[in-house]
Amino acid sequence: MVFALFVAAVQIPKPQILASQPAWNWRVERDWSQGDGQVIAPGERVTIDFVAKTPSGREIANTYKRGLPFTTVADPKGDAISAALVGMRETGQREIWAKYTSQGLAPIVPSEEPIRILIKIEARVSPGQGAARPELARTSKPVAATG
Repeated sequence: MVFALFVAAVQIPKPQILASQPAWNWRVERDWSQGDGQVIAPGERVTIDFVAKTPSGREIANTYKRGLPFTTVADPKGDAISAALVGMRETGQREIWAKYTSQGLAPIVPSEEPIRILIKIEARVSPGQGAARPELARTSKPVAATG
């Protein structure tokens, strides 16, 4: 009983996004590595690694530390990461700056706070396949994340 009360007391609220409003403003800062695979087209599923930080250096997300690459769909009308994937090449590495408009990603990221996101495409996911096997796809950390 005491444990259950403790767990309830330390639960972190889930992020809330208003889907009816545009959620992101974003721009490509630079391409660290063009990559050596095919260009990613809208609608393609890819497995990526990414690191997201605030301008002060506070880390928000890091798939390398978790050991869990993320599989998503390249979508020019989607969130900042999904949109930034369109036109990249497999194994490519891109840095973007993004910020939530309106409500932000409460409580993790306040509204209008910019986020630096380093993205690396690990592998294209074939139709009907689940996530790409990260142990075969991962080649290195993003160039900008190692410095």
